[in-house]
Amino acid sequence: MSRQFSWPLTRLAHGYDQHNRFLTDAAHELRTPIAILRTRAELLTKEPESERLLLDIERLSHLAQQLLDHQMLERPGDERRSVDLNELGRRVTADFAPLAVEAGYDLAFEPPWGKVEILANGSQIERALANLVRNAIDHGGGAGTITVAVDESGGLEVRDEGPGIPPPERENVFQPFYRLQPQSRGAGLGLNLARQIAELHGGTVRILDGSWRGAHVRMELPVAR
Repeated sequence: MSRQFSWPLTRLAHGYDQHNRFLTDAAHELRTPIAILRTRAELLTKEPESERLLLDIERLSHLAQQLLDHQMLERPGDERRSVDLNELGRRVTADFAPLAVEAGYDLAFEPPWGKVEILANGSQIERALANLVRNAIDHGGGAGTITVAVDESGGLEVRDEGPGIPPPERENVFQPFYRLQPQSRGAGLGLNLARQIAELHGGTVRILDGSWRGAHVRMELPVAR
């Protein structure tokens, strides 16, 4: 490649790196004022307005985390190590139990018989599953049981008992910022992030078909041999 073309490409790459660093730094910087807001809101008298304020603060916090999740996709693939999906699923379920219960759900974990090992960036897979669980909490109807299940084939499923996702919309919901309901609580990024992370690892994320009530979202990853 001639120097005439390499210089603009170098500048473009530099600008792209700066853009990524800006988004990452901005998301990190948002965390401190959000934490301060949450602390102050929790000191307010328990009234409907203060409860709504806490929900709005939680949405801001979740959006900041999703911006960081997007930047996580830029990490190199050589950070992959052996990851036990059983332990990862158990940990994410425990982390989300208080939020799920507060939102009106029971939260269950269905483990396999033993270890299910994959070669992966563990932080990315954990964030993908966290986004699937959070999506179920936001859109599962506020009642019933959310189940996180792991199986020996490298599957991670998140099942809720809410209104479900109509078949014509089951690909649309993976588009960034797409929402089934314009006034829904989510930012429309969770399913998109989960699918991108799964595809980086040679896996898939899809909405399962069935006669059950609610949405069953399955992430499947190649098992280490």
